[in-house]
Formats: sequence, C-alpha cells, structure tokens
Amino acid sequence: MVEEKKHSGKKIMIIVWKWRDLPHINEKLWKQEPFQSYIDNIVDGKDHIYKEYPVQYSDLCPDAVVVATAIYKVEENEDIDRLLDSLIDGYAQGSNEVMLLLHRSNNYEAKDVDRLLDRFKGRLSKCFLFADGRDYIYYKTQKSGILDDIGSFQIQRDPKTEEKVSTFADGKVLQPYFDRVWQYYNNEFETKVFQFKEELFDQWLPFLLPGKPEHISRESLLNALREGNERVILSRIKSFLGRYETELQGLDAALDFDQITAVKKEKDTLKDREKTDRISYDFDDCITNLIFQKNLGNDFVSDAYEDAKRSLEHALFAPGINMITQQDLREIADKLNYLVKIIPGELD
Repeated sequence: MVEEKKHSGKKIMIIVWKWRDLPHINEKLWKQEPFQSYIDNIVDGKDHIYKEYPVQYSDLCPDAVVVATAIYKVEENEDIDRLLDSLIDGYAQGSNEVMLLLHRSNNYEAKDVDRLLDRFKGRLSKCFLFADGRDYIYYKTQKSGILDDIGSFQIQRDPKTEEKVSTFADGKVLQPYFDRVWQYYNNEFETKVFQFKEELFDQWLPFLLPGKPEHISRESLLNALREGNERVILSRIKSFLGRYETELQGLDAALDFDQITAVKKEKDTLKDREKTDRISYDFDDCITNLIFQKNLGNDFVSDAYEDAKRSLEHALFAPGINMITQQDLREIADKLNYLVKIIPGELD
C-alpha cells in the first residue's frame, strides 16, 4: 500500500482570479507599477497584490486560508510568472497543503498547470483551471461554492429564494462553504473520471446486454455517442484522450484555417455544455495532474491513465479497426474503474 501524503499544516487555497479589489497584474499594469520588487520580497505585497483571508474553523479544516491574487499570464513576460511563483513559494512550505486554482480567463491553460506542478514538485497538492461561472468554486453552480461571478466572495441575495447568502463575513471565509469546496476539489479528478465512465457506458449498455452480438461495429458505437449528444460524451472522450491538442498540432493558421476552426467549434460545444450544466467536463487540467504523478513516484496513477487512454483510443480512433468486441468494452470499463480507484494515490 502506498500511503496518501498526510498534512498537519495549514490548508491553503490560492485563487488566481479577477478579484475586483486587487490590481489586475497584466502587461500594461506591470509597466506602470513597481511590482518587480515583490518577486524577492513577496510579503511586502500583502494587501496590495494579494490578500490573505482566514477561514472559519471546522474539524475538516481547522487551520485554513484563502489567498487571493489577480495575476495574469503574459507569454512574453517571465517576470510575471516569477511573481506568481514567489507567491506560491511563500505558502508551499513545510507541511502546508496547497491547492492552486487558476482562472482560464487570466490566460492560464494546461501547460501552465504542468509548469507549476513541476516547479513546485511535491509541494502543490493539486492545480486546477476554472472559468465562466461553470465550476464548483462559484456559489451559483451547486449553491456550495465561495465565489460570485463578478470578482468577490458570494455576498448577495439568491435570485430564486431571495435569501441573502454570504460566504464571507467579519473578515473570514465562512463554513461550511470552504469545507465543501476543499472536499470537492480534493476529489474532483476521480469524480470527473467516474461520472464520465458512467455516462459513457449508459450509451453503450445496449451493446452489452445478454443475447447481443459479441462483435460490434465501431460506427454503431460512435452513433450511440452521437445520439447522446446532449451529454457531449464524444467531446468529453476527445478531451479525455487529449485529441483536441493533437489535432491542432502542426497546423498552419492560414493554410489550415477551416480545419482549425472546425476543431475549435467542436471544443466550444463542450464549453457551452459546461456553462449550461455548471460543471467542468474538460479533462485538460485533470490529465496534466494525473500524468505528473509519475514525477512524484506514483507511476501506477499515470500508467493507469495511459492504459485506459490506449484502450479507448484503439476502440474508437485507431486506423484499420472496424469491429470491437464486448470484451473490449468491458476492459475499457474495468480500466476506467481502476483509474478512479487509484487517483487518490493509493495502490492496493
């Protein structure tokens, strides 16, 4: 058994977002104000470029903190990266357990998750991407998150119940909101893979019923996914396999404009469904975290993802394959179930 890492220090949630009471540190503002000095002395920037909010006590999180900052990713300015690194470094110390949430509209994407996991190897618990009011961290999604969608904590009336909802009061992030968010993100990757597997096999269950043919045409499997398009399962499969990124690799912006547009339009259906359902379906940050587990000595997690990926890729997209067996489908289900089981970092 590989033991999951235990933490006796603070639980720290760093949220890089569009906080309205903090300067939005982008290229333009960087040139106007002396943020450079904070790279080596990040504590001097407290209450200016970042704020620290204590969390109301709970048994789950007896000593927790939310750290807010509005740093933006600027490709051509590595100093802004260094500023964020310095902030994370100040908290990712000792036995602290640090979660990092990066706002996609602050220009962060999966490659930034990868860089930061590598930069703070073993010191970041997990790193997530969120956006557009569609993730759990927003109050309006599941009535449990801590953020509104305009740049602050949720402190306003629920439009349906007229009840005033506050996730922040008297200088503290309130319970049980913080605990719910922490617990959700602590389990988000396994939950996302599990729900994906369940909905995928809801569509494929008719092929596995008693008396059905052992061999199934690939086109029949794909048609079943297309028929269930309201759940955007096929787009979620492509995201799980990382196919959107590979389909865009090597394409020329001018010469391959139509192809690039088609891929992006298809991926936008995933974003639209996320906004409707108020849940994250894109696997980009999830995959990055899973693959990075091999750098922490948890090869069995990254290997399990790669194994499930290969089987699903072979069944649906490998060239020259026209027929799939019931056993192939059962193996895919087994591999996804196994991945869900070991994502927390434990191996029986």
